[in-house]
Amino acid sequence: MHITLMHEEQLSLGEEQNAIVRTLLLRNQAEPFAPMREIIQLYYDGWPDFGTPVEAMCIASLIKILNDVISSRGSGKNGPVVVHCSAGCGRTGTFCTVDTVIRYLDSGNDSGDEDIIYRNVLEMRKQRMSMVQTLRQYVLCYESVLYYLLNKASG
Repeated sequence: MHITLMHEEQLSLGEEQNAIVRTLLLRNQAEPFAPMREIIQLYYDGWPDFGTPVEAMCIASLIKILNDVISSRGSGKNGPVVVHCSAGCGRTGTFCTVDTVIRYLDSGNDSGDEDIIYRNVLEMRKQRMSMVQTLRQYVLCYESVLYYLLNKASG
């Protein structure tokens, strides 16, 4: 495989928190006539293992950046989104929970009295143990969704 960095942009998420958005071009050298593939990487290293970022707004900001990148690419150009941390469960589960719940609420669904964050984590844990590993990560899911909803309501 041959990877070429096409573009890199650093974005601020808040108090000294940054994310990098990279555009990469991927080519399989063993298949010279195969089409090249454009990959968008959203890289954030301000989230310690078994911990949480400094602020709940960081997760909501990362999800907004992700959604902006997806919508800027246009219909038909979006492949799957891959989210991964070192073990693929704690931070990954937290990010995926917040993203899934926000998308669910933005689509006009109403959970009524149901705790959709709790339900989402249980569903993910059926596929991979330890999704959302710590109490602090679990709390961050609620804080991030609330932060997103409050900012959406205020404009």
